Amino acid sequence: MSKSIKVIKFISIIGGCFVVGIIALIFSGALQKVNLPPSIRRTVLYIHQPPGYYDNIVELSVGNTQFEMKPLAQAMKVAYPGRYFVQLKSTRFKAKDYNYYLHDKSKFDMKLRVDIVDKEKVIFSRFIQSDYSPFLTSKDGGMNLMYFQSPVDIPLQKSVTCKIEIQSLNGDFIAAYAPLQIVVVKSSDE
Repeated sequence: MSKSIKVIKFISIIGGCFVVGIIALIFSGALQKVNLPPSIRRTVLYIHQPPGYYDNIVELSVGNTQFEMKPLAQAMKVAYPGRYFVQLKSTRFKAKDYNYYLHDKSKFDMKLRVDIVDKEKVIFSRFIQSDYSPFLTSKDGGMNLMYFQSPVDIPLQKSVTCKIEIQSLNGDFIAAYAPLQIVVVKSSDE
């Protein structure tokens, strides 16, 4: 066997091992947990989406009247880098509601504070009172209240507490769409 054929075989073996290693990382879910550029994350997700990637990481029930509202808190852990939405959602929110709020956002009135706390230290805080956008899925819909980026705003793979204080919410919205939930969910990187 000539020396050049041995070199080609060696390079083929090394290249094959590299490809197998990358595929193993993709399917193990480890590659999605690394803070890669969004374009690479989208490519990896196209090949394989780990179970639970778009599951809610926080689910808090909102009272059915304004008088039942109280500060809410739940532990959370951000597993994957990227954008996460804080949403107010209902299974009663339909396409007609989406169009209604899309064209006139002034009809939705809500004020709330979101704090992300690590032990007793607030690491992220936002007061929200406008600029909501409606969303609709096949199962539910509601309002995107805000978003944060991980690991820019919230650290990856660290247990923190999400605290939400609803200061006001339009009573007509509650009556029309109760029961309501506030959720934190991974969004698309598009």
